[in-house]
Parts: sequence; structure tokens; C-alpha cells
Amino acid sequence: MDRTLPLLRATGVVAVGALAIGGLVLVGWLDYFGPHVPLLGPVAGLLAIALGVVGPALLGRQPFTSIALLIALPLAGFAFHNAAEGHVLPARGVTASCQVDDVSSKSAEVQDGSVENGTKTVTRHLQRLRCPSGGPSSLNSDKPLAAKGSTVSVTWDPKHRVAARPARDVHGSLLWPSVLAVALFLLTCTAIPGALRRN
Repeated sequence: MDRTLPLLRATGVVAVGALAIGGLVLVGWLDYFGPHVPLLGPVAGLLAIALGVVGPALLGRQPFTSIALLIALPLAGFAFHNAAEGHVLPARGVTASCQVDDVSSKSAEVQDGSVENGTKTVTRHLQRLRCPSGGPSSLNSDKPLAAKGSTVSVTWDPKHRVAARPARDVHGSLLWPSVLAVALFLLTCTAIPGALRRN
């Protein structure tokens, strides 16, 4: 049996899927590394999802794949976006010791999903800082980072696109492994139905 048409159909669908995934990766790059243009990232994301949903339906006549991608692509975009955000401080963060001028705490009662109709107390700690030029003036944390009058090592983004963090909490990013793993999974899921079609 001639498998040329199904394979061509699958190749086209995979190409469209790759473009959609590339568009979602582009969104993370635009938001955290590219030129700061308002609404450009969300518009690119919506176009990428639309391409990924419409493409399989038109090229491969795969409505089920389109429906699956309508669910999967936004989730993948969210994962890519988070991965890009996590890559900022390891990639270009500035680390320095900051003087802690003041520490204050604030507690609040929040709903606890693990207990029916239960609540739990959440305490946030605000450290007022004196950092070198360009550094943050304050830092929020779940636990006190240092006592008043002491110093704490802080990493911040010189472009101020992500929040500063204690230097000890900044680790290597899994950006590219995450992107490759999700991309390969999605492309495989779009290729198989097209390749198996018999007409």
C-alpha cells in the first residue's frame, strides 16, 4: 500500500506543530530576553496556538489532533514561559551582598485545601535592603533571610523583568531540556495520527 500521502500529510502536520512550538518558545524569549514591546508576547502566543490547532485540521484532516493540541499547546506555552523566567537569573543575574536595614513580618489566614473548610496561617517576611546601584530595595520571603544589621547575598535582574531572589535560591536552569522534551512529545503526538491514516 502506498504510504506516500499519509507520510507527506504527517510531515506537514509536524512542520506546522514545530512552528507553533517555536512561536510559544518565542513568547518566553520576548517577555524575558527580547525587546520590551507591550502585548507582543501574548499576540505571538495566540497566533502560535491558532496555527497549531488549525494546521492539523487543514493539512492532515485530523480534528482529534487539533482538539488535543488546543489543550496541550497552552499548557506547553505555560511550561516554556516558566522555564524562560527561571533562566533569567542564572543567565544574566547580578549577585552582591546587601545590607538588611529592617525586617518586618505579616501573617494572614488563607484557605487550606488539604483540610475541609480549614485555614492556615501564612507569614511573609519583608527585608528592607541597601544594595549596590541597580539592586532591589526590598525582598519578600517565606522565612527571614537575615537579621537586621547583617548582610544577605541577593541576585537580581539588571533589566528588572523578574523579581530578585536570595542568591542561594538561584540554580542552573532546565530551560532547554524542558523545551526539547515537551517539543518532541507534542511533535510525536501530531505525527502519528497523520502517518497512520489510510486515506
